[in-house]
Amino acid sequence: MISRRMASAGRTFLLWWLIIMVSWGHITAQRELERIYMGEILSEIPAVQCAQSTPNLRISFQNRFCTKELMYETLQVAFGTQQNRLLVGLKHEGYHKFGDLTVAIGYGRFFGKRFSIALRGIYLWRHAEGYSGQHSLSLDLSAWVQTSRHTYLAFYVFNPIALKYGITGHERLPIVLKLNFGYLSEGRIGGFLFCEKRLPIGFDIGGGLICQVAKACVLNGTASLLGLSIGIQVPWRRYEFGCRVEWNYRTGISPQCQMAYHFPDAPDRVHNTTQNLKSIPK
Repeated sequence: MISRRMASAGRTFLLWWLIIMVSWGHITAQRELERIYMGEILSEIPAVQCAQSTPNLRISFQNRFCTKELMYETLQVAFGTQQNRLLVGLKHEGYHKFGDLTVAIGYGRFFGKRFSIALRGIYLWRHAEGYSGQHSLSLDLSAWVQTSRHTYLAFYVFNPIALKYGITGHERLPIVLKLNFGYLSEGRIGGFLFCEKRLPIGFDIGGGLICQVAKACVLNGTASLLGLSIGIQVPWRRYEFGCRVEWNYRTGISPQCQMAYHFPDAPDRVHNTTQNLKSIPK
């Protein structure tokens, strides 16, 4: 009799252990997908840096079309409290003889559990050897919202007030609009759609998939009107290492490598913890 009770209790314990581990695996996988999705796919939308659970730093290098004159380096830092973030960004495209340098400083705020906005002032310097540099000012505005338990929406606009190169010049800075919609399941896969419009000319639309193929390996791929890309990210403790290859149909291949670090902070505020899952409608 005792042995039967012990066997029954053991089976019950094993069943509950399997249920908890599977559920935890789904939650952990979704949290990892969310972090990669927010940090990699939405890296150009500053409001997303405010929605991440901890202050973070991201560095990336890209060689546009395998041409040394088109190197592309970026540095993004977001630090501050859980609700308020100071955003700093540096970006340079080109090389020492000519190129464009962008410096961005702004403020972002996270509201509640599902919404964040960011506003940045931007300084642009266009330099070329043998010519005087051109200085310009602009700004960008972005927003991020978790619309449901599994869906996300991000919006970005650059130069919404239509400023010009050289501040008082005749050529207008481009106006850039971006919209991204993402769905992350409780498993190991998610998808996203994006649209980008540049004024006066330029348009792109596409989508992609993101999949956690192993505990420390996340793959993502995109396809759009302009080209294809595939990337791999390897999260390790507070670090993320990644590489990516983009193929533009007209101009060729652009390899990229990147690294991100998430600083220690107060107790984790990632949205898909078990507490937040209960408060977010499906």
